[in-house]
Amino acid sequence: AAQGKFSFAKGLEHDFGTINEGVKAEHIFKFENTGNAPIVITDVRASCGCTTPEWPKEPIMPGESASIKAVFDSNGRPGNFYKT
Repeated sequence: AAQGKFSFAKGLEHDFGTINEGVKAEHIFKFENTGNAPIVITDVRASCGCTTPEWPKEPIMPGESASIKAVFDSNGRPGNFYKT
């Protein structure tokens, strides 16, 4: 059966480490469709409103690469902060 398959270059997790309050930190999750059918991403959700995801709206064809960007806004969030 035809199916798209995500192959992430560096995994599904990222630790922003220590950043100063007020900084917008971002990470790009790069992936390739290693399946045999297009991938269509209809929704990406963060676990809180402090992280904003951006993703491709067009189909990712087999063999093509794309990315999902996660931007964490640390404004008003002093101290340790753990989210998924």
